[in-house]
Amino acid sequence: MTTSGNYKVATGVIQLELNSDPASESANVKLLKGLSGTVTLIQASADNVLLVPLQALRDLGDGMYSVFVVGPDGQIKLRVVEVGLKDDSYAEIKSGLNAGDMVSTGTSQTR
Repeated sequence: MTTSGNYKVATGVIQLELNSDPASESANVKLLKGLSGTVTLIQASADNVLLVPLQALRDLGDGMYSVFVVGPDGQIKLRVVEVGLKDDSYAEIKSGLNAGDMVSTGTSQTR
């Protein structure tokens, strides 16, 4: 079993009604009893959202998050953000950032 993202493993038997698109090749495939397959279940989705890499998020506790925003003068400031959906790589930012804001994804040391 391969999984990604936040998940809970469940077992059981379900009955599915399969439909195929007559314009696609899948309409010509015969499904036989006992065959196995792969299913992708989409738990949630969002369109036209602002995303940041998970490495940019700082967990403040109690469901609150922040990011470090790099200003036009190069100064870094902490900004509280509201997080929506998350996956293995990115988090949706519902408020607290604007498109074009530059966020820090970590720290670096220079000599």
